[in-house]
Amino acid sequence: MSRNGKRILLALDGSKQALEMVRYAARCLPRENEMVLFHVMSKVPEPLRDLGFDPGWHGEDKGLAEWEKQQEETIEEFMETGRRALLNAGFASSAVKIKVSELKEGFARDIAAEALNGYEAVVLGRRGLNPLQNAVLGSIASKLAVKLCKIPVWLVGGRPTRGKVLIAVDRSESAMQAVDHVGKVLGGTGTAIELVHIVRGLDGTLAGYQKVFMGEYMQRLTREAEERIRPTFDEAIDHLEAFGISAGRVTTKVINGVKSRAGAILEEAETGDFGTIVAGRRGLTRTENYDMGRVIAKLLQMARRQAVWIVGC
Repeated sequence: MSRNGKRILLALDGSKQALEMVRYAARCLPRENEMVLFHVMSKVPEPLRDLGFDPGWHGEDKGLAEWEKQQEETIEEFMETGRRALLNAGFASSAVKIKVSELKEGFARDIAAEALNGYEAVVLGRRGLNPLQNAVLGSIASKLAVKLCKIPVWLVGGRPTRGKVLIAVDRSESAMQAVDHVGKVLGGTGTAIELVHIVRGLDGTLAGYQKVFMGEYMQRLTREAEERIRPTFDEAIDHLEAFGISAGRVTTKVINGVKSRAGAILEEAETGDFGTIVAGRRGLTRTENYDMGRVIAKLLQMARRQAVWIVGC
């Protein structure tokens, strides 16, 4: 790993989505990063763990011993497939590490503990080996998205397109942390970035008054919203330039009068072919009793074909 490289933790569970997550990281990250393929392995099947099976009996059961051997062989082959994907994308063999750890406290807790060992980000697939058709997120991804706030969490759904990154911006500290994270991991890559600010329209019982205000007054409110966010846009561009991202690669956009900020962000990502959405964990309406802001929580529910990066506490 070079002096400017970052350590990225790729948490793999043996699923197809985990491999798509590795391929996504390979497409978008600079080659000087150190990529650690990490897997938490249980020595007994999950149903037996749920029933309180004693791992101390493991050696006395030939069936379990054979099961463990098969699991080790399967995950070894799977991790090697992930490693080859990174090597084929141009990462040096010295920059790709494989780490398999025996289950200790739980899958999510063990991944979180490893993630705190000097990594810039932890990357996960939205769904694991046992996806439920109507589930929004896999249980491990969901737990880490909510609780792991000391480092950024990337949740990868589907097969995100390469390159273009959409950063949701407001005037919060969390939003600027998101900007800085993008700069740290993508600086010098020539990535195209859009900073988008969303302003909601009147809703609920006030919706009927919107027609009244659609004239000059609403136009003035729109101009004021754009004026208020302009210094934040300028600051964000300065931050990105400091990380080696040219201002010419950064565009800005204000979207007004929407019912849902998360819905507007996702629509912008889909129409603009942005494979990555980045947002601060909490915005200006930060509430201490919530683990995650409403906008990012809704984005995680809806963005099933993009990678969503969650930044900040």
